[in-house]
Amino acid sequence: MKVRSLLFLFAVTSVSLFSGLATLPVTARVATPDRLEILRTIGRSSHTPAHEMVTQALVVQDLYHDMISLPVAPADQVCPEYIIANYQLTFFAHNVVVQKANALRGMCQPVTLGNYDIRVATTKFWGLMNKAFAAGKPISTPASSTPTPSFSTLKRVEKE
Repeated sequence: MKVRSLLFLFAVTSVSLFSGLATLPVTARVATPDRLEILRTIGRSSHTPAHEMVTQALVVQDLYHDMISLPVAPADQVCPEYIIANYQLTFFAHNVVVQKANALRGMCQPVTLGNYDIRVATTKFWGLMNKAFAAGKPISTPASSTPTPSFSTLKRVEKE
């Protein structure tokens, strides 16, 4: 009888303990960027691009958080090839690349975060970009080499 009581007590304790663990939130450690590299070219010019590094963490983090929360671009959107400027953004956290993105200032203003992840820049995003430009320090050579995307790389490819 004692053995059954102990087994029952053990089972109840185990179930309550494991069910309590199952409800604990699982938090992944997400790196918060502390530095931003910006490589910008004006329109389709062949001039040497401006290359800057932003090290003011608050400016970098505000832009990063706004960028990843931008609205998704409509799948059927057709954009004319009118480009004012192209911005290649590389966000770093402790010298490790956290996110690469490409922002085009033009008619549709797409911000490409990945192959199938195209967002639409907002007025707030461009305001934060202006703050990043103001905080940026010129650097001579690119720390990361990201090719300038052509408009064909911005077309959505539907997953099969």
